[in-house]
Amino acid sequence: MAKINDVLKEFRAEVGGEMIQMTVSGTDGISIARETIVADTSQADQLSGRALMALQTAKKVTEKLKLGDHEETFLTTDKAYIYSKFLGDGSYVLLLSVTRKATLGTVRMLIEEYAPKIWDAIPR
Repeated sequence: MAKINDVLKEFRAEVGGEMIQMTVSGTDGISIARETIVADTSQADQLSGRALMALQTAKKVTEKLKLGDHEETFLTTDKAYIYSKFLGDGSYVLLLSVTRKATLGTVRMLIEEYAPKIWDAIPR
């Protein structure tokens, strides 16, 4: 697991202080790696689990309405942006939350750069 944690730390260094948390989990919602400023890791896992539910719902809706292949989901709150994306073959998920001060284009560009690195670092 050390390698995946190193990749998440590298991503955090690129995003900077606007990152709240990044979690990689299976589609069951169980975290396999996380980088977070949230002191209570169970709270971080709950946030990730809820974001995963939204991602799975968005994918189902996209498929049922035949809107094309689902790529990612963005949620916006008054305090944060929450981004979620399936990794690799879809068996793992990347969940990221950043403050509203973050530049979404930059965050999305970095996620596209790091998603394959994270996928390759997942022990399988």
